Amino acid sequence: EVNGTVLSAAELAALSPTAPAVITTPLGTLALIGFDPATGVVDYVYTLSDDVDHSGGAVSDGFALVLTDGDGDVASGTLSIAVADDAPIAHADADEAISTPGNPSSVAIGNVVTGIDGSSEPNTSD
Repeated sequence: EVNGTVLSAAELAALSPTAPAVITTPLGTLALIGFDPATGVVDYVYTLSDDVDHSGGAVSDGFALVLTDGDGDVASGTLSIAVADDAPIAHADADEAISTPGNPSSVAIGNVVTGIDGSSEPNTSD
């Protein structure tokens, strides 16, 4: 059982990337995509639904697990997925372009982007 969704042994055995069991939370979805009966390991993919506010610190999405074996023994736990704060951070930036007097095509306008594709950049004003 994952967050109240009960999966039988047959349903676990049938899990695949093309036939996952999907559990949805307010933060994202957990897709169970495989099961190894020899080890008891379940493969999964977690997808965040939207931006998450990390201003209060770390954010995680939790899934309650209840496992029942063939003779009725029960164990429970929690799968906790840490949600990384991957939002871009803007930094004050400065760059310059070299202009040749009398040559209007040598003037750069807009945002000057340098060092693209790992090229070495002779300009070190960043």
